Amino acid sequence: MKKKVLFIVCICSLISLSIGCSDDDGWKKVAFQDFILDKTCQWTEFEKQKIYRIDSQTDLLNYIECEDNKIPQIDFEKYTLLMVSFDLPNPGYSITKKLTRNQNNYLFEIRYKSSGTPQPAEVILIHVAVLIEKIEATSSIELSISKQ
Repeated sequence: MKKKVLFIVCICSLISLSIGCSDDDGWKKVAFQDFILDKTCQWTEFEKQKIYRIDSQTDLLNYIECEDNKIPQIDFEKYTLLMVSFDLPNPGYSITKKLTRNQNNYLFEIRYKSSGTPQPAEVILIHVAVLIEKIEATSSIELSISKQ
């Protein structure tokens, strides 16, 4: 009898441990595709460390300039473009991106890490843009930029 009780207690402990230590907490990864401008286009100036949500070609025109007005065509019926700019202390950094969602809330995390090679102090402006499946107009999007 003691063995059965001990077995049941162990099973219950394992179940509660796996539930209690779950890092799921409702946040799920969201797939995205990097959006990189070709050489004929450039980003205009916009506020740094702020996330911008682009839902139309008209909106996109506010943030890029292209030679011969050859603006990249995005199917905004299906996609939303998220973009942000920020400064790095020098070009010797790698960047990782992660997008997660919890119901109608999104979190776009950008982390940068030094390559370890000494670089001259030269502040550079970085633009990060990603295409994601269309999100609702009421969705909130938070931004987190940090050094690893």
